[in-house]
Amino acid sequence: MNVPKKKITVYLYTFLFAAMSGNPLFSISGDTSKYIFIAFVLLLVAKHHTYFNLNKGIIYYRFFVFYALIFLFQKLILGYISFPSTIAFMARITLGYIIIRHVGHNFKYAFFQIMFLVSLISLFGFMWNFLGKNIPYIYYTPPIDMYSDNSGRNIIFFHQHGTGHRNSGMFWEPGA
Repeated sequence: MNVPKKKITVYLYTFLFAAMSGNPLFSISGDTSKYIFIAFVLLLVAKHHTYFNLNKGIIYYRFFVFYALIFLFQKLILGYISFPSTIAFMARITLGYIIIRHVGHNFKYAFFQIMFLVSLISLFGFMWNFLGKNIPYIYYTPPIDMYSDNSGRNIIFFHQHGTGHRNSGMFWEPGA
C-alpha cells in the first residue's frame, strides 16, 4: 500500500485543524502548551512561507488585521488582554490559513473523511462506554472549582463524571 506523501499531509493537516478547533485533548490552556503550539505554527509558516506573499495572502492579512484590531480595542477599552492567549489565537488563524491553502479544494473531502473516521471510532467507543466498560484514563485531572467531578482524559473520551456526564472529547457521541 503506497500512499502519496501529499495525501498524508492533507489528512494530517485536516485532522490537526479539526483537533485544534476545540478538542479538550488538544486544548492549549496552559502557557507551555501555547508556546509549543506557536512554535509548531511558526515551523509551518517557515515551511509554507510562499503562502504569505502579499498578493496571494491578502485574505489572510485581512483576517489577521481584523482580529488584531479587536484585541487592540479590547486592551484599550477593557484594559486587559492576555498576550499568550492573543498570540495563540492568531496562531490558530495562521494554522487554519496554512491548512486551507495547502489542502485546497480537497479540504471539504478530506474533512468529511476525517469526520467519518472520527464518528466510526466514536461509535465503538461510545457503545463500549455505554455498556459500562470504562476506557482507562491517560492522565487524571485533579478536582478544581470549575470541574470538581474527577475529570479524566484519554484518547477516546474526555470524561467529566458529574451531573450531566459530560463527554466532550474528539471521539464522543457518534456524529455529534
